[in-house]
Amino acid sequence: MHATADELVALRAIVEGTAGAVGDEFFQSLVKHLASAMGVGYAFIAEFCGPQRVRTIAYWTPNGIARNVEWNLPGTPCAEVVEGKLCHHPIGVARQFPDDKPLAQLGVESYLGVPLLAPDGRHLGHLAVFDPKPMPDEPRKLFTFRIFAARAAAEQERLRMDGALRESEPDTAISTRKRRSPTSTRT
Repeated sequence: MHATADELVALRAIVEGTAGAVGDEFFQSLVKHLASAMGVGYAFIAEFCGPQRVRTIAYWTPNGIARNVEWNLPGTPCAEVVEGKLCHHPIGVARQFPDDKPLAQLGVESYLGVPLLAPDGRHLGHLAVFDPKPMPDEPRKLFTFRIFAARAAAEQERLRMDGALRESEPDTAISTRKRRSPTSTRT
């Protein structure tokens, strides 16, 4: 199977759009380039922030990067994704999830989401795109979407490992204990 010009453009967008970025900048660049590669108006990466609750860590809209949002999962297409499966609603997603008011408010017709998994299978969050236009099942676009998802999961895991490493460093642990000590004073 040979790559088409569209596939090569999409893969180039992934590499060029995210190669030099890390953390928040990486995630913002990833959702921007994902929306472009998929031809949709909206894209986000979300993480868990409580039981049955998620928040975006990067959110792209037709107007550019938006403030991050937080919501409850029940009654949304995202609830299917966090159960660990790909979720694709090519048309009528707002009608299928009437309790998800933002879908109707934004005029969303289609949705595609996939869980972000760590190498050990832990669920880190999810990646989703949605749009006012229908989103037919196109294997090549799904392939592109999965590449973006793998890259997002790798960066989430890298940040988690980096945080764990910082916590385990002796100097960091000592300074953290001093800040939390009831007898320490602030200057």
